[in-house]
Amino acid sequence: MDEYGEGFLGRPLGEVAETLNRLLVDAYLPVHDRLDVEQGLAALLVIRQVREDLLEGEPILWVRRVMTVGEVPHRGTLMTTITFDHAATGYSVAQARCLAHAAALAYKDEHEIQSTAGRWGFDRVKHFRVPHAAPFPLEDTQAYVAAGDQMIIVAFRGTQPEELRDWLSDANALLTPYTAAGGNIHAGFYRALDVVQPTLLQTLEDWHTGQSLWFTGHSLGGALAMLAAARTHFEDPTLLADGVYTYGQPRTCCPQLAAAYDEAFAGRTFRFVNNNDIVAQLPPAPLFGHVDEERYFDADGRLHEKMPPVAGLLDRLGGATADPLAPGTDGIRDHFINAYLARFDAAQQDAASASGRKPKTGRGPASAVTGLLPK
Repeated sequence: MDEYGEGFLGRPLGEVAETLNRLLVDAYLPVHDRLDVEQGLAALLVIRQVREDLLEGEPILWVRRVMTVGEVPHRGTLMTTITFDHAATGYSVAQARCLAHAAALAYKDEHEIQSTAGRWGFDRVKHFRVPHAAPFPLEDTQAYVAAGDQMIIVAFRGTQPEELRDWLSDANALLTPYTAAGGNIHAGFYRALDVVQPTLLQTLEDWHTGQSLWFTGHSLGGALAMLAAARTHFEDPTLLADGVYTYGQPRTCCPQLAAAYDEAFAGRTFRFVNNNDIVAQLPPAPLFGHVDEERYFDADGRLHEKMPPVAGLLDRLGGATADPLAPGTDGIRDHFINAYLARFDAAQQDAASASGRKPKTGRGPASAVTGLLPK
């Protein structure tokens, strides 16, 4: 047994539940006397795993888990092979799954990004890491560009939950005018993109020779991917994204600018939300707005193109109350990038086993791009 609690083997169920609840309080209260944020989040996931073992009647055999904030354990045998279709142009679950893994790769170090992207068929990779000066709450902005003969991916790294909490509060959540179009965007997101955009744009102009272009990111990285796609095309109209795929993205701009983005990138942007993901609900509306094209994973892991408001509310309530030994933690668990990967692995398996289902193309023609983008 490790530092998160005492052994459970052979103890009555009531005592086990009491211990789990005590661990939950230690891990989840805003003030952590014994656990820092990373340890607390890891403890919540361990608690969930033990609860599942109890409900399934399995013997409690404690296995020490070493996890980072971006990781979440999942059960069952899921698909792990990642094969990019470099000739893809439109929307598909397979493409969304691959780009989710590309977003997850942005959390790794430069060496792993290089080697993994190489295995995916990209022969050129450039990593960006630009530090910020205090008192800006984010340490740096990180992203990478991976290019092949047919496809280019731009992926932005997200941030740790404690940093994101600061991002979505206080002065960092103020709206600032967006110079490329009418409307306002999150001031912190604007600054985070601004430090890396010139080098990113130059790299794309040097490497782009007609390949399809894709932007992706998880959490904060999703917000930066969305903004980078718009700003890149505004600064160089030849660089129009074939797809912008984000996962657990926070609200990024005012509703007016979100509507302009929807018009400009119709059929090209897809914002994925996993049930009660707390970050997707921040900063609060109506000051901030989401881009419209949402793809929603319900509490059972089913992927929906559109979820009616009432049905969505009931589903989120069901997800929030599904774990009686960890009340209120669903929004945190649902935000982890590995939670999204597990959802996509399951969805891809479902799609592969279904017969006669045709992938949606979804992509609008370049001539239809108006409003947010230059004439």
